[in-house]
Amino acid sequence: MKKAFVYPLLFILLVFNSFSQVKWVTRSGWLNDISDDGKVAVGSVESTYGTPTIFFIYPDSVTYQNFGWWLGAMTSVSSDGKVAVGGYYSYETRNAYVWFANSGFSLLPGSPSAQAFAITSDGSLGFGWSLFTYGCPRDPNSYRHHWPTVWDLKASPITRSDLPNPSPIDSNCGAVYEIWDVSDDGKTLLLLGSWGWQDIKVVHLKNDGSLDWWVSLNGPTGYPYARAVSISGDGTIVVGYVDSININFNEPVPVMWRASNNWQPEILARFPYMRARAYDVNTNAGIITGTAMTPGWVWEAVIWDISTATQRVKRVSDFYEVDGRLESAGRISRNGRFVIVKGVDKNNQGGWGVLDLTLRKDYKNSVNGRLLWLGKLPYSYRITPTAVSSDGSVVTGYTGDGASGTNKSFRWTQQTGLVPLRGHRYLDDWANSMTPDGKLIVGRAAFYEGSSVVDRTFVWRDTTGALENLLPNITSIANDISSDGSTIVGYAYPSGSKHAYRWNVVDGFQDLGTLGGRESEAWAVSSDGSVVVGWSQDSSGYTKAFRWVKGIGMQNLGIQSRESYATDVSPDGKTVIGYFRAPDGGFNLFRWNVSSGFTDLGRKDWGISTVFVEAPKMSSDGSRIVGTYAVSGGSRPFLWTADSGFIDLNQMFSDILNDGSVLVNATAISPNGKFIVGRGYNAFNGQENVYLLELNFTTSVLEKSQVVPVSFNLYQNYPNPFNPSTTIEFDIPERTFVKLVVYDILGREIATIVDKELDPGRYKVNFNAENLSNGIYFYTLKTAKFTKTNKMVLLK
Repeated sequence: MKKAFVYPLLFILLVFNSFSQVKWVTRSGWLNDISDDGKVAVGSVESTYGTPTIFFIYPDSVTYQNFGWWLGAMTSVSSDGKVAVGGYYSYETRNAYVWFANSGFSLLPGSPSAQAFAITSDGSLGFGWSLFTYGCPRDPNSYRHHWPTVWDLKASPITRSDLPNPSPIDSNCGAVYEIWDVSDDGKTLLLLGSWGWQDIKVVHLKNDGSLDWWVSLNGPTGYPYARAVSISGDGTIVVGYVDSININFNEPVPVMWRASNNWQPEILARFPYMRARAYDVNTNAGIITGTAMTPGWVWEAVIWDISTATQRVKRVSDFYEVDGRLESAGRISRNGRFVIVKGVDKNNQGGWGVLDLTLRKDYKNSVNGRLLWLGKLPYSYRITPTAVSSDGSVVTGYTGDGASGTNKSFRWTQQTGLVPLRGHRYLDDWANSMTPDGKLIVGRAAFYEGSSVVDRTFVWRDTTGALENLLPNITSIANDISSDGSTIVGYAYPSGSKHAYRWNVVDGFQDLGTLGGRESEAWAVSSDGSVVVGWSQDSSGYTKAFRWVKGIGMQNLGIQSRESYATDVSPDGKTVIGYFRAPDGGFNLFRWNVSSGFTDLGRKDWGISTVFVEAPKMSSDGSRIVGTYAVSGGSRPFLWTADSGFIDLNQMFSDILNDGSVLVNATAISPNGKFIVGRGYNAFNGQENVYLLELNFTTSVLEKSQVVPVSFNLYQNYPNPFNPSTTIEFDIPERTFVKLVVYDILGREIATIVDKELDPGRYKVNFNAENLSNGIYFYTLKTAKFTKTNKMVLLK
């Protein structure tokens, strides 16, 4: 085999802008693929013709290695960046090439009549086409024809095989099949055939390489011209674009075909864009990339979430800091972390670069979790989220509207963004609670009854998308809804005074009365609606926390204070939390349980604590509580846990709030205790926005065995690879301060598992990587006398 000439390494004078999250790689070529660590890209230099090129990406520069022929490019690279394939066109022939990190470029068997387009994730197989000659009715003597081809890149020497052709040669000699893309394991192939690549097939191979099944992909009705571009790593989704007019695709419409939908074409959302193309799909990242044209005839890089791709398209620059303008988003690394982009920088210089998808400007990673800024409604002020779903996918609340002087309820999802529950400009509404699945929202809204505007309890259902007046003729406000959606509680004015109420379909409206005083309010309800908590005035006019039980009635929790409030209750109705005025005048947090009774949880000495600005809420098991203390000069949103007590959320997330952003309050926590919502100052846009915190509960209880080790040691985690959790063991022979930290492949802290003084012993702890991407991670044990690092692999 002829050894290709290899140019020496060349240095590209690129200094990356620290503000931009795009690393510009080449100004005079293009990129086709990127390794999982974002350090090796493949493509071409010299924009006029192109030369097959490997790019090596460093923090502040780029070097490259290429093969010195024109009209060519490297097209695909393995996950580890050590093997790549591609080809070039020279003197009326096409040549397929492979590049190995340790040996450079080499011709592939079948050249000079072959082309390589794709490679498996492990770099063991290359795919493309090669030519063969056959007779056909139009040309009985010979006809040069493309045939699907696979190369075994691990063999020595490299071998070439022809794969099964899923369709017979057509009578017009027009079937031209090329393997355009493959799944990560090389078992599912995307084949393009015929003139103009209209003939699209997905082919699945058996383990021995023989044909298992194949399907043809067609455009939607009215779109006879179709082009497929990419298949997902798991082989279940194909994306591309179609056109209703001609094969030049001047009016492209983005489309996807999914195995779960029997490979039927689905048109992707493109409003408000005129035209759009889908270029790549990645199920690890859950996105589709592409480009779209604005009404102003400007192309912009866009992404679709796979789950809502037919409903909403998003502009990449809305989520990432870019020092220019991105025109298109293309190939995504197999682990879903990096994407190739094309655009211009702040100096209006065109080029191709790499974007790190984990660096969303509104979604920041911390050692303790992740922060997502959700934004706000136009003209809103003092926006207040009041509930978050169990999986963190839905948030609701209300905000003041500066334009109309009213309050507006909102609902946020990743698909829709933050939108109002109803569009009426001059009618008030407040969303106060939501079912854990995010499908039912309750609160207070102004409705027209005759010619009057009145305040009523409302229910919003995702099936109708409208506010329903639940209690006509009764002035009322809903504060909570049971998790099963059957029961709503709040307060109403049935006879002039404010009284706690309970409502469900079976019992109807119930006035829960008071503890002998004038007023009461219900603030929370158990999952089945049988237990309600809140506050009521007693006969002396004092405010008392109460617990109401169906069949028993309202009971004073018996807290020895003139002022106490019950703000939340566990799903089983047995645990209640709230706050009460302590003897020194400040407010303390409390927890009450049917078995153990009242527990004073105290408060943190952050300053002059006088009131709870926001009533505390708890996770279902009562182990985590969030709320907000007013302190001298401001407020402190907190998380309380039994192990750590009161934690200032601004301190907890200080590693990602170093840009001047501040969390102002904490108003709700998901039932599983994983998500917290509140209001904060977002320094990026200079506004108060809703935030969503996803807590990084990476550890379980630190377990200690009876073994007393004689030396320090850090053992290999097990299992490894793991998904999603693994166990880490280590030995501590003497009392000392211990730190156990997890890092990603770039050396960034992902989680601090242990950070305290430990007694001698053998310890083990569980690390949960549910929120992390596939890849290599490192964990380091560090003491005053010992440091060791081990590698572990997350493989979902």
